[in-house]
Amino acid sequence: MSEGPTGALYGAIEHAYNHFNATLFEGKLPKVLFTVQRQKNVMGYFSLERWTSVGGDRCHEIAINPAYIARAALLEVFQTLCHEMAHCFQHCYGNPSRTAYHNKEWADHMESIGLMPSTTGLPGGARTGQKMNDYPLKGGAFIRECDVLVKGGFGLPWVDRQ
Repeated sequence: MSEGPTGALYGAIEHAYNHFNATLFEGKLPKVLFTVQRQKNVMGYFSLERWTSVGGDRCHEIAINPAYIARAALLEVFQTLCHEMAHCFQHCYGNPSRTAYHNKEWADHMESIGLMPSTTGLPGGARTGQKMNDYPLKGGAFIRECDVLVKGGFGLPWVDRQ
Protein backbone atom coordinates (compact mmCIF):
# COMPACT_ATOMS: atom_id res chain seq x y z
CA MET A 1 0.00 0.00 0.00
CA SER A 2 1.32 3.47 -0.95
CA GLU A 3 1.77 6.09 1.74
CA GLY A 4 0.35 8.77 -0.56
CA PRO A 5 1.18 12.48 -0.71
CA THR A 6 0.22 13.20 2.93
CA GLY A 7 2.50 10.53 4.35
CA ALA A 8 5.29 11.49 1.95
CA LEU A 9 5.25 15.19 2.92
CA TYR A 10 4.84 14.68 6.66
CA GLY A 11 7.37 11.84 6.57
CA ALA A 12 9.94 14.14 4.98
CA ILE A 13 9.33 16.86 7.59
CA GLU A 14 9.60 14.28 10.37
CA HIS A 15 12.81 12.89 8.84
CA ALA A 16 14.37 16.38 8.90
CA TYR A 17 13.13 16.91 12.48
CA ASN A 18 14.67 13.62 13.61
CA HIS A 19 17.96 14.46 11.90
CA PHE A 20 18.22 17.91 13.47
CA ASN A 21 17.06 16.57 16.84
CA ALA A 22 19.87 14.00 16.83
CA THR A 23 22.58 16.33 15.55
CA LEU A 24 21.71 19.80 16.89
CA PHE A 25 19.58 19.07 19.98
CA GLU A 26 21.39 15.98 21.34
CA GLY A 27 18.27 13.87 20.74
CA LYS A 28 16.53 15.61 23.66
CA LEU A 29 13.38 16.80 21.88
CA PRO A 30 10.19 14.77 22.22
CA LYS A 31 8.14 13.50 19.32
CA VAL A 32 5.83 16.25 18.07
CA LEU A 33 2.81 16.42 15.81
CA PHE A 34 3.43 18.29 12.56
CA THR A 35 0.82 20.35 10.79
CA VAL A 36 0.94 22.26 7.56
CA GLN A 37 -1.16 25.40 8.01
CA ARG A 38 -1.69 28.56 6.00
CA GLN A 39 -1.36 31.54 8.29
CA LYS A 40 -0.56 35.04 7.02
CA ASN A 41 2.87 36.46 7.82
CA VAL A 42 3.98 33.31 9.67
CA MET A 43 6.54 30.82 8.35
CA GLY A 44 5.83 28.38 11.16
CA TYR A 45 5.05 28.14 14.84
CA PHE A 46 5.48 25.97 17.93
CA SER A 47 2.49 25.26 20.14
CA LEU A 48 2.98 23.77 23.60
CA GLU A 49 0.99 20.57 24.29
CA ARG A 50 -1.58 21.43 21.61
CA TRP A 51 -2.58 17.80 21.05
CA THR A 52 -3.82 15.03 23.34
CA SER A 53 -4.37 11.33 22.67
CA VAL A 54 -7.48 9.41 23.68
CA GLY A 55 -5.31 7.93 26.45
CA GLY A 56 -4.45 11.37 27.82
CA ASP A 57 -0.91 11.68 26.47
CA ARG A 58 0.00 15.17 25.27
CA CYS A 59 2.33 16.37 22.56
CA HIS A 60 3.54 19.63 21.11
CA GLU A 61 2.78 20.89 17.61
CA ILE A 62 5.13 22.35 15.03
CA ALA A 63 3.37 23.96 12.09
CA ILE A 64 4.93 24.92 8.79
CA ASN A 65 3.24 27.28 6.33
CA PRO A 66 2.92 25.51 2.93
CA ALA A 67 2.81 28.81 1.03
CA TYR A 68 6.22 29.57 2.53
CA ILE A 69 7.56 26.15 1.52
CA ALA A 70 6.61 26.83 -2.10
CA ARG A 71 8.60 30.05 -2.43
CA ALA A 72 11.52 29.45 -0.07
CA ALA A 73 14.80 27.65 -0.56
CA LEU A 74 15.08 24.33 1.26
CA LEU A 75 17.66 25.93 3.58
CA GLU A 76 15.03 28.45 4.73
CA VAL A 77 12.51 25.68 5.40
CA PHE A 78 15.18 23.98 7.54
CA GLN A 79 15.75 27.30 9.33
CA THR A 80 12.05 27.57 10.14
CA LEU A 81 11.93 24.00 11.41
CA CYS A 82 15.00 24.50 13.64
CA HIS A 83 13.68 27.87 14.87
CA GLU A 84 10.52 26.10 16.08
CA MET A 85 12.57 23.22 17.47
CA ALA A 86 14.49 25.78 19.56
CA HIS A 87 11.16 26.91 21.03
CA CYS A 88 10.33 23.30 21.84
CA PHE A 89 13.72 22.84 23.48
CA GLN A 90 13.24 25.96 25.59
CA HIS A 91 9.78 24.86 26.71
CA CYS A 92 11.12 21.42 27.67
CA TYR A 93 14.39 22.48 29.32
CA GLY A 94 14.45 26.24 29.83
CA ASN A 95 12.48 29.27 30.89
CA PRO A 96 10.36 30.68 28.07
CA SER A 97 8.97 34.20 28.32
CA ARG A 98 5.48 35.29 27.35
CA THR A 99 3.89 33.69 24.29
CA ALA A 100 5.79 34.22 21.04
CA TYR A 101 8.56 36.25 22.72
CA HIS A 102 12.09 35.29 21.79
CA ASN A 103 14.24 35.90 24.87
CA LYS A 104 18.01 35.78 25.49
CA GLU A 105 17.97 32.10 26.51
CA TRP A 106 16.25 31.17 23.23
CA ALA A 107 18.62 33.42 21.25
CA ASP A 108 21.68 31.87 22.91
CA HIS A 109 20.46 28.37 22.05
CA MET A 110 19.76 29.36 18.45
CA GLU A 111 23.28 30.70 18.16
CA SER A 112 24.70 27.50 19.68
CA ILE A 113 23.13 25.43 16.88
CA GLY A 114 24.40 27.79 14.18
CA LEU A 115 21.47 30.14 13.62
CA MET A 116 21.78 33.84 14.45
CA PRO A 117 18.52 35.40 15.64
CA SER A 118 17.83 38.79 14.11
CA THR A 119 14.75 40.99 13.97
CA THR A 120 15.68 41.85 10.39
CA GLY A 121 16.94 38.43 9.33
CA LEU A 122 20.27 40.10 8.58
CA PRO A 123 23.42 40.92 10.55
CA GLY A 124 22.89 43.84 12.91
CA GLY A 125 19.27 43.09 13.84
CA ALA A 126 18.28 42.71 17.50
CA ARG A 127 18.75 39.15 18.90
CA THR A 128 15.51 39.16 20.90
CA GLY A 129 11.97 40.37 20.40
CA GLN A 130 8.41 39.46 19.54
CA LYS A 131 8.85 38.89 15.81
CA MET A 132 12.11 37.20 14.93
CA ASN A 133 13.91 35.88 11.93
CA ASP A 134 17.37 34.33 11.72
CA TYR A 135 20.22 33.58 9.37
CA PRO A 136 22.73 30.72 9.24
CA LEU A 137 26.17 31.27 10.73
CA LYS A 138 28.98 30.44 8.29
CA GLY A 139 30.72 27.26 9.32
CA GLY A 140 28.08 26.55 11.98
CA ALA A 141 26.51 23.22 12.90
CA PHE A 142 23.20 24.13 11.25
CA ILE A 143 24.78 24.60 7.80
CA ARG A 144 26.85 21.45 8.22
CA GLU A 145 23.78 19.35 9.08
CA CYS A 146 21.73 20.84 6.23
CA ASP A 147 24.51 19.75 3.88
CA VAL A 148 24.40 16.23 5.33
CA LEU A 149 20.64 16.01 4.66
CA VAL A 150 20.83 17.40 1.13
CA LYS A 151 23.86 15.30 0.15
CA GLY A 152 21.95 12.29 1.47
CA GLY A 153 19.22 12.98 -1.08
CA PHE A 154 16.71 14.81 1.11
CA GLY A 155 14.02 16.81 -0.64
CA LEU A 156 10.42 17.78 -0.04
CA PRO A 157 8.26 15.51 -2.21
CA TRP A 158 5.36 18.00 -2.39
CA VAL A 159 5.20 21.80 -2.45
CA ASP A 160 2.32 24.26 -2.63
CA ARG A 161 1.65 25.55 -6.17
CA GLN A 162 0.99 29.13 -5.04
